Formats: sequence, structure tokens, C-alpha cells
Amino acid sequence: PGLFEDPRYRVALGHVSRNLPSFHSRHLSGTLWSLATLQHHCPELDEALRVSHERLHEFTCIDLALTAWSVATLRIEQPTTLYDDISKLSIPRIAEFQPQALANICWATATLRQENDAL
Repeated sequence: PGLFEDPRYRVALGHVSRNLPSFHSRHLSGTLWSLATLQHHCPELDEALRVSHERLHEFTCIDLALTAWSVATLRIEQPTTLYDDISKLSIPRIAEFQPQALANICWATATLRQENDAL
């Protein structure tokens, strides 16, 4: 069977589902990054996106960049308010972004074809 049918992967996704409410921002952005890297659209992804959006104000610069990268990698254009909120939180802190995080958020902006002169 493929990865997505592997029982161990299903157990890992179950862990994500049960623990999302208690995840720190790094866990949330890491979950999104992992699912984006695997290109796995699943209910757990939708829930991680929802929880991340609700708690975006807690995210560090790296978490914001990873979340933007994940949304762009998955070509999730619908929660445009998620990208917009990432932008709003990132712009005032742009000087705090490390080069890789800055590159990720700029790449996400271009990939999603978002007009954002500030970024």
C-alpha cells in the first residue's frame, strides 16, 4: 500500500487530529509543512488550516513563512483571508525574518499571484 494507506501514517494523522488544539505554533506550521510536502489534501489538513488561522497571532516569523509556503505549495487559493492575515502580520515584522523565511514568504506571494507591494 501507499503511504496514505499505511496504518502507521493513519495513526500519525489520528495523533494530529486529537492534539491540534494543544499544538504550539511550531507544531501547527510543521504539520502544514509536512502535509504540503506530501501533497496530501485530507480532513486533517483542513482542520490544521482552520486552527492555524485562528491562532495566527501566536505565530513566529518562521511559522508565518512556513504556513505561507504550505498554502502556496498546496495551491490553496480559497482561504485567501489566511494569506491576507499572514501578510498583515508579517509586514510589520519583516525585519525580523531570517533570509530563508523571507524567501519562503516571497515565493508564496508570487506563487499565489497575490498583489502585495509591501511584501
